[in-house]
Amino acid sequence: MYTQFFSLSEPPFSATADPRYVYLAPQHDEVLARLLYDIDRTDGGLSVLTGEAGVGKTTLCRCLLEQLPDTIDVALILNPVPDGARFLASICDGLNVAYPSQCIDLDILVDLLGKHLTYAYARGRRAVVLIGKAQNLGFETMELIRLLTHLETHQIKLLRVILVGQPDLNKILAHADSRQIARRVTARYQLRPFCLAETRAYIQHRLTVGGCPTPLFTRLAMGQVHRRSGGIPRKINAICDRALLDAHRMGKTQVSRATARHAAREVLTPAVPGIAHGYGRRG
Repeated sequence: MYTQFFSLSEPPFSATADPRYVYLAPQHDEVLARLLYDIDRTDGGLSVLTGEAGVGKTTLCRCLLEQLPDTIDVALILNPVPDGARFLASICDGLNVAYPSQCIDLDILVDLLGKHLTYAYARGRRAVVLIGKAQNLGFETMELIRLLTHLETHQIKLLRVILVGQPDLNKILAHADSRQIARRVTARYQLRPFCLAETRAYIQHRLTVGGCPTPLFTRLAMGQVHRRSGGIPRKINAICDRALLDAHRMGKTQVSRATARHAAREVLTPAVPGIAHGYGRRG
């Protein structure tokens, strides 16, 4: 392992969800603040957060959940199921709503959920449903979500729903079959990949948390990481981890542009049987 070679306390680009390594660029801070504002509103509705795979949507959602007050109950649906009754049951489970075992009646589940939310509101509590991988939701499930956004008292809407997914989610909402739920969307946010400055700050942040005593990537190397990764954090992590490993194998104390380029080819290029990646020209 390269950690001892570089005097690191731990691998800085591990895929684990360690909160110490969270880096929020200005765009993340802005979206986080706006989502918190949406949740604080009393008009219910839908918030939509989209972004490419690996751009940091899950990380942002974790930060959001950590900042919610104790008076907010959250149903976190990371992998929504296509079956309507099971989908509603998962929301009930997340909000601690009691319902008959093996219940498949959608009307009963919606009614029980509405009564629970009304009682919770009377005790000073609010509810949020956060749904991940929302680009995989079918139109029938979308219609159920629309119905949930209509749960209300005379004063307020009882539920805020946040849909989180890849850019295809916007196409689904633009479809004619989703027109009614699209009208319930009150806010749309998009997480974009890092710019070059953000990529450099992200790399250095993770190195610092990992115990880096000296700069381990040249500026040109970080530029190469940014170009090859497209500014997507998940790809940045993979490239940097491999680059540190390659530099260690070659006995180099700093990752060069060439090392970063080679690492990117190794982790981002689909493997082809019988062909190995290497430095320099083949032949």
